[in-house]
Amino acid sequence: MYAKKSDENMKRCSVCKSLAYCSKDHQKQDWKQHKNICNVIAEADTALLCDARTIEIFRDFRNFNVKKSVLWQNKLGRSLYNFEEQIWMFPRVCVVCFSKNVLFDCHNCLNVSYCSEEHKDEYKEQHLKYCESLRLCMDIDLYYFHEKYKPDSVNIKVFDDEVNIFPNNLEELMIMYEGGVSTNDSDEKIQFVIKSDFVAPVASILYGLEKSGLLKDRIFPKQILTVHIVGADITEMCWLWKIITELPFHWIKNICALDIFVVGPELGHNGITEKFGAQLCENCRMKNLKTRIIFHSSLYHEVVDSLKAPDIVVTFNSGLHEFCHNSKSDDWNGSINSLVKYPDVPLILTAYTMDEIKQDINIVKINSEKYVKTVLEPERNPFSNMRPIRDWETENVPVFYINGYIAILSAAMQS
Repeated sequence: MYAKKSDENMKRCSVCKSLAYCSKDHQKQDWKQHKNICNVIAEADTALLCDARTIEIFRDFRNFNVKKSVLWQNKLGRSLYNFEEQIWMFPRVCVVCFSKNVLFDCHNCLNVSYCSEEHKDEYKEQHLKYCESLRLCMDIDLYYFHEKYKPDSVNIKVFDDEVNIFPNNLEELMIMYEGGVSTNDSDEKIQFVIKSDFVAPVASILYGLEKSGLLKDRIFPKQILTVHIVGADITEMCWLWKIITELPFHWIKNICALDIFVVGPELGHNGITEKFGAQLCENCRMKNLKTRIIFHSSLYHEVVDSLKAPDIVVTFNSGLHEFCHNSKSDDWNGSINSLVKYPDVPLILTAYTMDEIKQDINIVKINSEKYVKTVLEPERNPFSNMRPIRDWETENVPVFYINGYIAILSAAMQS
């Protein structure tokens, strides 16, 4: 199932009015799975009818949806499944007034609805900024549902020695690997974006090395590059580590070894692996290049003194600011100082939004015992993931990108 059609051509569930089907047959097939949540949605809509009538602005709408999700969980007696989360986060309502009396959808992205031509015209300019991104969100989700993508198809090519300028963005970097992308082949575009997600984290690290001045003309001051990745969780565990380790060897001409320390209490794994060295390309193996990935399922300040000193420290989408007012639940409190433990060692921060990264910078500077300088002012990360992700929390900005914004800090050398 999962069809890409305008809602006007779909059969909508008459009870909950939240799901739509391309045929009666598919609706019948889904009923066993849909039945429980269907009744819960209908009951919750009745119970929250008065709340729904008070919605005037986006904040009201967002709070109403959160309240609705809690009621669903209480009635079901369990956490919501991922597809159920999608129902409350992205209900089919008019994007302008939040009315459920929707007349039509955007025929390009199928993700934005309107109750009238007037509201469609009112929102037209704003929607044009994100229409293609929303369409890409849907296309990639459908691609993953119907296809089994094999990440090992990413080609990490060796750069020509004459090339000394790092690409301007992730798309340029990917084109250097993959060649051009057909503008007419939607599957090829989708695969290009999916592949780029595997490259984005290490591309951001290389960009940080360039911007901090440690990497010049593809030469690093040392033969061994040591990276600390802090606040890691299952996301980092699932990286395609062959690419994470191979790209630095291909771009940096003089390093012979790469040590990456991955630290975070949610890793659930401790240990050292050197197996990725055997998976490197033939060119890297002929040079006898060595790589070690060392995992520590711990808070950073608990282990930093026992780790090899870093050349660069990275926190990907750490959200340092999120729990800063609750010291009991903030695992970052003890580790802020450790992030800038070594003077003049760059600290790369990434975040989903500009507002978040500015707050994270502020948290580091306020809580550090050292004077922390800004090496790179917060900016849109040219090496962020290219895959857009739908955002239910932010008004008028319906998508975000992993590692969307970047900044670089460092502790000043004490005189």
